[in-house]
Amino acid sequence: YHEKNAVKRIGERDFMIAGIIHDTDNHTGDVDCEPYPINNGKSAWVYRLYDPLDGVNSLSYASLKTYPNPANNQLFIDLPEHHNKVEIEIIDVFGHAIKKINALAQQTQVLWDCSKTATGVYFYQSEINGVVYRGKIVVQ
Repeated sequence: YHEKNAVKRIGERDFMIAGIIHDTDNHTGDVDCEPYPINNGKSAWVYRLYDPLDGVNSLSYASLKTYPNPANNQLFIDLPEHHNKVEIEIIDVFGHAIKKINALAQQTQVLWDCSKTATGVYFYQSEINGVVYRGKIVVQ
């Protein structure tokens, strides 16, 4: 088993990661993408990492008030007025939803207990009354 990897910076918060893996033992990895077979047991993969909240000038999103941010044990998220049932997704830097927070109609705030969440950067997203809300959360 051996590999060759490269990281290319495309923008301030935009990176392309590529690699060639020669795996004679058919190991599996933790890269969430489809490898491209080359030959002789080798495969190549390309994975792009970027900040979904950066560099997207053609799209605009509203944000919700989140506090305290950075958060230690809990984070409050204020909701807009006059909404129906709401679901807010908390997403890790790999794009995986790690938590779904539900709010009832007319609820003005939700609480996320992040006390058992690993330190790092997370994102929230929700669609409320036809408006997409997205933002960044830091857990310390």
